[in-house]
This record gives sequence, structure tokens and C-alpha cells, in this order.
Amino acid sequence: MSDIKIRPISHDEFKEASSIILDQHKWPFIQPDLDVLVSSPSSNFVAATDASTGSLCGLINLVIFPALSSPDDKRGYIGCLIVKDEYQRKGIGKKLLQWSFDKCREARCSTVWLSATDAGAPLYASLGFHTTGRSAVYVKSGPAWSAGDAVREQPLEAASKLIWASVKTMKRDRAQLWREATSMINKSLDDDRTSLVDAYVDDATVFFLASSDDGGGETRVQAVLVSRPGYRSRQLLGPVCARSGEGAQLLFQTVTTAGDAGSSGGADTVVFAIASDTRYDGGAFDAFLGQAGGAAEEWTLKIMEMPMGAGTVAKAPTDVKQLALIDLSFD
Repeated sequence: MSDIKIRPISHDEFKEASSIILDQHKWPFIQPDLDVLVSSPSSNFVAATDASTGSLCGLINLVIFPALSSPDDKRGYIGCLIVKDEYQRKGIGKKLLQWSFDKCREARCSTVWLSATDAGAPLYASLGFHTTGRSAVYVKSGPAWSAGDAVREQPLEAASKLIWASVKTMKRDRAQLWREATSMINKSLDDDRTSLVDAYVDDATVFFLASSDDGGGETRVQAVLVSRPGYRSRQLLGPVCARSGEGAQLLFQTVTTAGDAGSSGGADTVVFAIASDTRYDGGAFDAFLGQAGGAAEEWTLKIMEMPMGAGTVAKAPTDVKQLALIDLSFD
């Protein structure tokens, strides 16, 4: 189809773009997420439009992140590649992808990556992508927690403790802890996503698994988990970033089984977790989540990556890993 124009989405088109994503995407997006995704300065959200009518035919979002471990390296992430049903099989998806590839090369990205369904994976493979991991959804029941307006602590096993509060309270009263949470999230991906994290978690609760050093008695964060309002009035819990799989499991088990005395109680929770890319050593935690619940295969996606032939390929640090993105959901 030759009469297709690729252009940035205007502010007036945000609502229509969000509607297309919610209607056609095979993932549990929520409107607040889309508001951030579409309007974020970090995002390059563009549309394919029918030049004769001006109608939106398809969408793609490209986010370019600087790598922490190499100042000269950048990575591209392609999300929300969608072509409306009536415009499919006309080459529009390839045009949108080519636009993203060109932008990545202009920015001198070393790699570009995306999530793909089994149906879409062969197309991406033909363009040079290879599979590096998968994401899958798990289901588990658990109790509710409340954040309140104060930082709260609860002793746990092995000289560790749970610390939690709303993000707004944590930023106000324990700013250093919140900075460490953001740092761990960034380090786990080797990307600087501070602005996106701050935008997504404005109304969130953050949980820390912390321990005290034997020497100075200073608090050391072993794992961090962020919870926020989400899909279908549920509570999204994630990402889980930790220095070890054991720490991630202890934090996950505590948050999804213990609850707290300040909880409003009543409603059980349903947890579905998206296991991270295997580059970040999520395999053991993936297996743990599989034992804790069960995978919903209709939401299983492949993580695929393609070298761009520019910049340097930075290696993610090994001291902090993102083990899972978890959604703690209230039905």
C-alpha cells in the first residue's frame, strides 16, 4: 500500500491511539499506562495514516534508553506495534518497523528489542531478530496490603525486614531508599529509565527487602518491588529487582501471602507475573512462579532482539537482576 504516511501522533489523537491499543493489543494494558506511554518525552509514538482519508491505520512506539554501563551506548525498545484489522497484510507493519530501525540507527543504538507473539515471531526473525527469552503470565491468590501515610517495617527471617510505604511517602521520608530503588531498577536493565519509572509509579506503593550490615548496621536493600493501580481495577506489582533469586522469592512470598495489619482485608488478590528476559537470569524465578501459580499461555510472549551495527554492545551488570514483572491484581 503506497499511500501511507508515517508521522508523529498529535496530542488530539492520544485518545484514539489508546483505544486502538486497548482494543487490539494482546496484553493487559491500562489507561494510565497508556497515558504515560503515549505522552512521555522518552517515547517516539508515531502513526501510519491513510494519506487519502487521514485515518489511523497503525501505530508503533519506540523508546531509546541510554545504557548505564557504557556512556556511548543506547538501546531501542519497540512497543505497541499494531495495525488495524482492515489494513493488515498491506506492508504497513514493515513500514512502521523500518521507521523504527532508521531512528535507532540515527541514534546509534547498539541493539533494538521487542516482545512478539508466536504468530508475529517469524516476521521479526526474517528481519534479523533472534529470541533471547520469553514473558509469561502466572496466577496466584494472596492478601491485600495498605500503604498509609507512614513508612512501615516488619521483621522477617534471616535478619531481614520488610519496609514499605507509598512512593510519595517514601520519597518524602526515606528519599535515599527510593533513590536506591530507582537505581536497582535501572541497573537491572542497564538502562536509565528514571523518568519513566517516576511517571509510572506516582500513585504506587514500594516494598523493600532489607538487611543490616554486620559492621555498621546500615540498611542494605536486597530486593525491591513496586505496586500500583492497574488493569481492571487490579493492583500491578512489579518490577521485582533483586541481588539474588532467594531475596526476590522471599519478598514475593511475603507480599503475596502475609498481608498486613493495616490492610482493609476482605478481597482476595489474583497475581499474574510476567517473567523477565532470560538475559537477566529470570529462569529460576520463572520456575518458582510456575510452582506458586500457573501460566496463562495466551499472554506468553517471546523477547526478541536485533543488533543495529552501531555503538557498542554493553553488558548488563550482574549485581542486580530484574527477575520478574509481577501484577498483583484485585478481582
